[in-house]
Amino acid sequence: MTAHKKLPLDPFLRAAKEPELVVLPPAKFICVEGAGAPEESDFQAAVGALYSVAYTMKFAAKKAGGPDLKVAPLEALWWANVPRHEFDLGRTPRTAWRWKAMIRVPASVTKAQVEAAKKAVIAKRGDHEVSKVVLEKFAEGRAIQLLHIGPYATEPVSVARMRAMMDASKLVPRGYHHEIYLGDPRRTKPEKLKTILRQPVAAA
Repeated sequence: MTAHKKLPLDPFLRAAKEPELVVLPPAKFICVEGAGAPEESDFQAAVGALYSVAYTMKFAAKKAGGPDLKVAPLEALWWANVPRHEFDLGRTPRTAWRWKAMIRVPASVTKAQVEAAKKAVIAKRGDHEVSKVVLEKFAEGRAIQLLHIGPYATEPVSVARMRAMMDASKLVPRGYHHEIYLGDPRRTKPEKLKTILRQPVAAA
């Protein structure tokens, strides 16, 4: 079953197994930016900080009788200090990667809500990593994407299929390589992991 069948109401989480061209509207995210391989402690700390802030906002909104702030899946942008078209998941050294870990939030979320959640987390747990969390608006626009099923190590094969569609459509990469994680690697077998791979594009 593909992701868009499981999540029909969310255009950001629909994806087919074959490369497709999509146009995405602007959205808000809480983000933390850093550098290094995803298995390193900085990325893991950033993910923990994002979830802490997201769930704190969710519980605060529920307590106040507000709308349910459902926590969306983890996402990340990936790049390196090379021209964007030269960043290669399979060849660029992982230690040279740069990243922005993100969780999409409803359009109604404000900077004040994010700052209040950060203060609450620090007061409760002393986790100052959350001080790095910021609220940003992200407009991806036109992009090529697909649903990758399998371990993260095999993503370059799927990316190559996306690049082939770009070439055939006379498109070039614009912006950073984008991944949306629909599975939890701690609980899901690698061959069953589902990840949306997305690459913003422009006319060549």
